[in-house]
Amino acid sequence: MNRSDKKTASPKIKKELAKRLTLMIVSGVLLVFVAVYSFGWFSINSVVTTTSLKVVVSTANYDILIDRTSVYDALDGEDNPLYDYIVGTGELKDKLGEKDYDLTETDTADASKIAYEMINEYSYEGKRYLLPGAYGQVVFYIRPTTAGADVQTALKIDLGGYVNNYDEVNGVYVMEEVTSDSVLNIMKGHILFFTGRSGADFEHFVYTGHIEDGVLSINTSEMSLCEEVGKTDCYKIVLYWDWPVTYDEITENISTVSPAVTKKFPADLEDYISENVEFFFADMAHGTDISGYTDEQLSDAYNDGDQIIGVWADCLVVYIYPN
Repeated sequence: MNRSDKKTASPKIKKELAKRLTLMIVSGVLLVFVAVYSFGWFSINSVVTTTSLKVVVSTANYDILIDRTSVYDALDGEDNPLYDYIVGTGELKDKLGEKDYDLTETDTADASKIAYEMINEYSYEGKRYLLPGAYGQVVFYIRPTTAGADVQTALKIDLGGYVNNYDEVNGVYVMEEVTSDSVLNIMKGHILFFTGRSGADFEHFVYTGHIEDGVLSINTSEMSLCEEVGKTDCYKIVLYWDWPVTYDEITENISTVSPAVTKKFPADLEDYISENVEFFFADMAHGTDISGYTDEQLSDAYNDGDQIIGVWADCLVVYIYPN
């Protein structure tokens, strides 16, 4: 099927968004990488011997390190891939490899950039599908160049993606980087990032520190050193991401300031939505003032945004680099 044949959907289908996207993504997408740009890469491969920590960015004042895993290469007891339902993995790895990203657990001293898996905590029928309703973490570490020194810095967080476009001349699908601003903008509103999360499970999560401008400010003087073995000279940075399944899930769970009511999402998310409607809604034909739309219209426009991601971005990538 040509991708252009999947652009439209009836209102009934839109109301079944989660189920439809589940099927769509099963047939297309699923490996999610956090790709970390490496500026000023040092030739020495700095590895803490008791962990798999590896430096991906070195600056005069600090290093950024990641803990490499091979979760998506894991096998079951009969040597079958546990994540064989994730298709497009090879193509995505090839494309990232073409851009000099290293995706292995082995020596990365000569790699200019590193890619590793984002943590997806969501499970649907026992599988880690990426779709509306999914949520998880991104974990990395900051290590001061001078022991005991404080680090104040800012990191940029960008969302990108890859899509399998149909090459009519050769009759094959070709993985290409997403360049459409409208698709990239919709990602910014549908996959939300936060610096804090409390609560024992999904039903009780409370997020804080919405990263609304794509910039993460870090001040280690306000943090404690990591207590994990082999990482006690580092500060652990955990970002939390959430892909709300519907617009109602967002609006019904935004905290208020007066009266003070704490809900799942921070109060400033309401202003962020109204100031960045292109991040949340597709086809706003009557302007960007959301007060002029009914709740049903906004809900449908949000669902259409998910449809855009599902059709035009087969793989999501998060880029983290010094701002």
